[in-house]
Amino acid sequence: MRRPSAFWGFSSAFVFLSCFPHRARAQAGGAGQGALPDVTIEAKEKKIIDRNKPAFEMSLKENSPLKPFLKVGKDVRYRLPDEIVRSMRYTTGLSTSPYALAPSTHWIFWAWKNEPAHTFHPLRDLAQAYGGKNPPREKGARGAKPSWELDVVDSAGGVFRKYSGDGLPPEDIAFDGRSSEGKWIDVGQSYSGVVNYWDSAGRPHTAAGSPFAIAGMGLKDPSGFILKLALRPMFDHGNQASPKLSKFGRALLREAAGIIQRFYPGYNFEVGAYSLDSDQQTVGDFSRLCAKALASRLLVPSGQVLARSFPGTPDLKERIEILVLNR
Repeated sequence: MRRPSAFWGFSSAFVFLSCFPHRARAQAGGAGQGALPDVTIEAKEKKIIDRNKPAFEMSLKENSPLKPFLKVGKDVRYRLPDEIVRSMRYTTGLSTSPYALAPSTHWIFWAWKNEPAHTFHPLRDLAQAYGGKNPPREKGARGAKPSWELDVVDSAGGVFRKYSGDGLPPEDIAFDGRSSEGKWIDVGQSYSGVVNYWDSAGRPHTAAGSPFAIAGMGLKDPSGFILKLALRPMFDHGNQASPKLSKFGRALLREAAGIIQRFYPGYNFEVGAYSLDSDQQTVGDFSRLCAKALASRLLVPSGQVLARSFPGTPDLKERIEILVLNR
């Protein structure tokens, strides 16, 4: 049986003193008073400590430490103006820059920067007519070479622009928005690309692409810089007596204001409404609504923006025209 540690210590001391009786007596006599000297007794016992620790478990969701920071950033972002929240890129030195933010929409193509108005895919459209396969392009028995044409056709069926070549058509054709005579495409009008292909046997094949329309374009003119916008989709009539700007119209004018502020800050401009509607009041409302919206965006007094109206004439092309004056 294992004894307690204290008892074990006293027993060891007793054995130690018993082994030297004479020396103990001599020390006692030397004290002169019959008292034993102080004796230090030490007892030691080793005890094994269990060092095995349980596995540390802590439930933590992925990215949870970042949530407070993300929440703060999101709240600040939503407090910014609408254009900044949805903008695609920023200008450096935003607080002191005279330029506006580039809006996220891109309805207006920059003709003065040689940007294409539309990109055609004639080979893809032709492959669809062949069930997903390209047509043969080798010479026929009579030595005929395959050839192709791409006609840019307006809503009346007239050919606005023509492209042609030998063999298979290219994968992409960038349409610059001009006719063969240099005439610009009309905003708001429907156009489509029609591919005609003659194979090695001389057989014709036709494929038509999806119709498209240009919502707006910007170009330079001797009188200044011109922005042309499609008129009809910019307004909602509904059951009201006077027109109102539609959601699309507000987005289009916001983009137009961004272009003016970026490239022509501080310039004077005027707004003209060209409409087939013969009502002078309605056409006047078109121009005044656009002028007021642009003046608000560009922080210009609305009274300084000239609004013109041009009611219907037989050969009129409907549009909203913003003229930035270079004087």
